[in-house]
Amino acid sequence: MRFPQLNYAPKKIQGFYIFLFMLVLFTSLYGFYRLKSHDFSMYIESIQHSSQIIVEQTANIVSYGFFQWDQMRHAIATDNIQFYQEQFDKIKELEPKYIETVTIQKEALNVEQMYQIAKQGNALAIRFRIFDDLGQNPLEGVYVLAEFNYKKLLSQLDSRHVLKIADQGYPLPFGFNAAASKSLLGIGHYLSAISVALLVVLLMTTFEQQSIRNHYHEDGLYRIISLFERKDSYTANHSRKVALISEFIGKKAGLRGAALRNLTIAALLHDIGKIGVPEHIIDKQDKLTDEEFKIMKKHANLGAEIFRLYPEISHLSDIVLHHHERIDGSGYPEGLKGDEIPFAARIIAIADVYEALTADRPYHKATSPEQAVRTMASMPLDPMLLEIVKNDFQELEAMLRKKQEEA
Repeated sequence: MRFPQLNYAPKKIQGFYIFLFMLVLFTSLYGFYRLKSHDFSMYIESIQHSSQIIVEQTANIVSYGFFQWDQMRHAIATDNIQFYQEQFDKIKELEPKYIETVTIQKEALNVEQMYQIAKQGNALAIRFRIFDDLGQNPLEGVYVLAEFNYKKLLSQLDSRHVLKIADQGYPLPFGFNAAASKSLLGIGHYLSAISVALLVVLLMTTFEQQSIRNHYHEDGLYRIISLFERKDSYTANHSRKVALISEFIGKKAGLRGAALRNLTIAALLHDIGKIGVPEHIIDKQDKLTDEEFKIMKKHANLGAEIFRLYPEISHLSDIVLHHHERIDGSGYPEGLKGDEIPFAARIIAIADVYEALTADRPYHKATSPEQAVRTMASMPLDPMLLEIVKNDFQELEAMLRKKQEEA
C-alpha cells in the first residue's frame, strides 16, 4: 500500500489520517489488552495455587490441633459445652482469623478423611471429624462445622485489588469463581494509545513513507513494548535437604537458638512461592526460556508475600525474598550486594546451589561433593560461608546420609 502524498486533495488526506489514527489507536489498545490479559491470567493462577494451599493448611492445623485430641473428643461426646466452646473460640482467634464460626452438627459425616472442605452458598465450609490423640476412633453421628471466610483470604492475596467473587468467571478452588473488579485497561492505557496514535499521525505529516515506517517499527513499537510489557523443578525433598544443609552451615557460622531456628524454617520454605508458578514451567525438564525464567523468578516475591500473611513467620519474609541474591549484585529480585543481603539468605543461597549440584535432576547428573565445591568457588557466593562447605563437606555429606537413613 502506498501512503498518500501531501499534494493529494485535502479530503483524501483527512480521511487517510483519520483511518490511520483509528488503526493505530485500536492496534495499541489491543496490544495493551493482550499484555494485560496474559499478565492477569498468570496472576489468577498464582492466587488459585496460593488460596488452595492456605485453606488446606489451615484445615490441617485445626484438625490436628483440636480434633485429634482425647479431651476434645470426650467433651463433645459428653456435651461439655464450656470446654469445647472455649476451644472453638481459640480456633476463631487463630491468625489471620479466616475461620469465623465453629459449631457442633449432630449428624453423620460420610467421609473417609479427617475433614471435608466444600463450598456452602457464599461461604467455605470445613467439616471436621473428631478423633482421639492417635487420630483413631472417630465420634459417630456428630461433626464440627467451621465457616472459613474465603472472600477475606482472596482479598488478602489480591495485592492489586482487581478481583471479586462472582457467579461466573475465572475458576478458583472449591467451586468459587473470580471476576475482574475493574477493566484490565486503565485510563493510562487509553491515554497512551491516543498519544501513540497522534504521534504516528504527526510523524506521517513530516516524514516520507519509508522513514516513517522505519521509525514506527524500529523505535515507536519497541518503545511501547519496553514500556508496557510485564515487567526446573525442585521437589519437597530438595527443600528438606536445603534446610539441613543451611542448618549445618549456620551452626558452623555460630548461629544458635532463635536465629538458627529461623534460618531452618526459612530454608525449609524458601521455595514456597513456586506454588504461584504454572506447573508446566515447574515440571519442565529442558532449559527454561527467557520468558519462562522471568515468570519463575517471581517465586521469590510471592514466597515473601505468603510469609507476610502469617505473623509467626512474617519476620522471615526478607530471607525468602533474597535467597537468590548474589554478593556481586547479579542475583534477583533486587540485585543486592554483599552485606546488603540478609546473612541467612546468603546461607540458603549456598545450600540451594550445593544441593542442586549434588542431586540428580532430569536435566543433569549429580556431581560429586568435591566437584560441587570447586564449581561453587567461581560463583558470586559469600566466601566466608563457602569456606565452611569447602572445609567440612565430608562431615556435611555424612550428616545428610545419616538423615536419609533415619527418614
